[in-house]
Amino acid sequence: DAILVGSDSAGVEVAKEFGLERRIQTIEYWLDTDKYRPISTSTDATRRVLWVGNMSSRKGADLLPAFRQYLDPSIELNIVAGRRAQGAGLERIGTNVRVWPRLSEVELIELYRTCDITVSLSRHEGFGYTALEAMACGRPVVAFDVTGLRDVVSHGVTGTLCALEDVRAMAAACERLAQDRGVARAMGQAGRARALERFAPGRAAAQYLDVYRRVLASKRSIK
Repeated sequence: DAILVGSDSAGVEVAKEFGLERRIQTIEYWLDTDKYRPISTSTDATRRVLWVGNMSSRKGADLLPAFRQYLDPSIELNIVAGRRAQGAGLERIGTNVRVWPRLSEVELIELYRTCDITVSLSRHEGFGYTALEAMACGRPVVAFDVTGLRDVVSHGVTGTLCALEDVRAMAAACERLAQDRGVARAMGQAGRARALERFAPGRAAAQYLDVYRRVLASKRSIK
């Protein structure tokens, strides 16, 4: 009676994959922006990049060594590799790498806040939740221009989207943001505003209720 997806680009893929001509409705996912929120910008001289994912190729875990190689050695790369201590050995992919195993949600939020930039190496997403979490915490995002992520990150406004697999360009984008705190701060503020306006729970709840009402009304009219 209704087909719902979490992002417009995912809807395009679903329609193509299943040969659907009927309308697919997007109801974007949401986040508790009271829980995921910024703190005061740190004056610490150390620049920190954060990657959050699991050790799958879809999340781009295999690209981490190359990304570390291209990233300025002075920038600290923080890695959260799933909640099951999957990141064993990742410290050896290069210098200035910190791996965080088994983080609670509270600890993860704190890491979003204390790192300067969040990077996503995902090759495909139904919805870019990691990007949204970072944006809600007031941090810019650097990601591939792929399904799901292009719907969350506004290129040039809340972060930077790079061509798929181009880890050199991603590293360069992170370095530019690390060097220009003013731009990084502006992107972080824009990301927070986007999270509040577009990905709030109340907005999605209202859209779901509209779908239920429409479907129920159509069933009653058939009877």
